[in-house]
Amino acid sequence: MSLKHVILGLLHECPLTGYDLRQRIASAGIWSADQAQIYRTLAGLTKAKMVTRHTVVQTDRPSQHPHEITDAGREEFQRWLASPPEMSSGPRDPFDLHLWFGGLCPLPTTRRTLAERRSELQEIEAELTAEEWPRGTDPQAALRYAARARRLVHIRTELSWLDATDALLARFDQPTTPESSGRSALGPESSTH
Repeated sequence: MSLKHVILGLLHECPLTGYDLRQRIASAGIWSADQAQIYRTLAGLTKAKMVTRHTVVQTDRPSQHPHEITDAGREEFQRWLASPPEMSSGPRDPFDLHLWFGGLCPLPTTRRTLAERRSELQEIEAELTAEEWPRGTDPQAALRYAARARRLVHIRTELSWLDATDALLARFDQPTTPESSGRSALGPESSTH
């Protein structure tokens, strides 16, 4: 995973300058990049013909240089979005980006990504619980046990979240009926009182 996929995803919406990209990345809170990283990545994407750069001359301000995604950029982004995200527990988790941009691909692809994540987490959970870890009588053994227990808490919390998210997305698979037309897709039935 790299910054290029974040940029390609944001350029799906509309052409953006490097400054605009920096603002959107910062406001989304799903990735971090400084201006130099963004411009280096844009230069590489331009060279690879995944984006094009235009100049917009302004009379009262400096010229702007918006970047626009090309068909090759769209293909690369869709290829990345359809591939399973790398497992990470750090602040830059590619899985978060797959969710953020999940609406740009078919719903079954996003639900498959959730299922693959669940499967990976269940395998790790099984490995962590397969053997009995002694709590030990020394601090090192106790800390190793605590680290394993912490990892299990995070995994089980995410598994619960995955179930809830999949149930939320399952609502969008259901055809709209007259009885459900008064309900919000994301919340309980609205009250008219």
